[in-house]
Amino acid sequence: MIKSYAIISDGKGHSRLENIVVRPPDETEILVEVKAAGICRTDINKISRIGESFIPGHEGAGLVLETGNQVTKIKPGDRVLLNWAMPCNACYQCDLGNQNLCETNSPIVSGTKYFSKTLNTALFSGQPIPRLFNLGTFSKHTVVKESAVTKIDADIPYPLAGIVSCSVLTGFGSVVHTAKVSAGSSVAVIGCGGIGMNVIQSAKLSKAKTIIAIDTDTKRLNLSKTFGSTHQLLANPAEPDLQSTLAQIKALTDGRGTDFCFECTDIPALSVVPLAMIRHGGTAVQISGVEQELTVDMSLFEFDKKYINPLYGNCIPEKDIPRILSLYQSNEYKLEEQITQVYPLEDFELMFKKISNKEVLKGVFIIS
Repeated sequence: MIKSYAIISDGKGHSRLENIVVRPPDETEILVEVKAAGICRTDINKISRIGESFIPGHEGAGLVLETGNQVTKIKPGDRVLLNWAMPCNACYQCDLGNQNLCETNSPIVSGTKYFSKTLNTALFSGQPIPRLFNLGTFSKHTVVKESAVTKIDADIPYPLAGIVSCSVLTGFGSVVHTAKVSAGSSVAVIGCGGIGMNVIQSAKLSKAKTIIAIDTDTKRLNLSKTFGSTHQLLANPAEPDLQSTLAQIKALTDGRGTDFCFECTDIPALSVVPLAMIRHGGTAVQISGVEQELTVDMSLFEFDKKYINPLYGNCIPEKDIPRILSLYQSNEYKLEEQITQVYPLEDFELMFKKISNKEVLKGVFIIS
């Protein structure tokens, strides 16, 4: 058993840094020393909503310390990037090529929602402690399935690699795989947080002609220019349907609306607004995963409009992670510019507070 430490959340809004013990990997698992972990708003939300104790964190990068004897693609000493969309490559969805929807390993699709009670690899106070999305990257060590890691062959620092596996891939994949944004098209992005900025730069990568950033924060709107937005619209938070912004969108698109619109805010009231902002036959993508019950005006769906709520941007980690790292190395994809705050894991309370207050675009824990 390995002595380690991790953030332990009670799932009711309280967290603390505690000592844990991590068991060795079994035949198909890998022991990773986590070097850096990105923080998503998903982590902040789950800390307050799950209602039971767990180790948060679902983005990260680190060093492989030990592997099981059936692990074939990874060896001790490899630098790896961790991801939560770990396919089994044998279920119905994996056979269809939908590895992000794996019916066996996905904690979201398989019904366990946040973590599997049978995959606990850490002990806290002598009792098994689950890990968010079966990763728990807010810890010094974690034991994961082989399919949860991708070898880092690129020359990239751990903090940059540590943000790729969720917000970067989700934004990238939603543009490239889900919506299939085309060259010369028009795109609107509601919410310029971590995912929104990746949608913006992925739309630029796809050669969209018009990329409209929408947010209530002028600083984030100005930053969106760095990632490729061509227009920046300051939304009124008092307008739940963004009517004033919609009028501006129409003015910019000859009254039709954009070809694509992405919602990246996690605000339930905004989840169907993209339908109002797209043209007839356009595509609305609701990325933030709103799950609340809503009353919806079905006329918004008229005239061949498409509405998609993708999981993980339909990405396949073993293919898309190397692609992102290659784009970064060729200066075609921005990662450094996304990170606006870096703290040691010990300062987690300050980081959580800043993210909750939207003072941080993307934060990273350095774990030493």
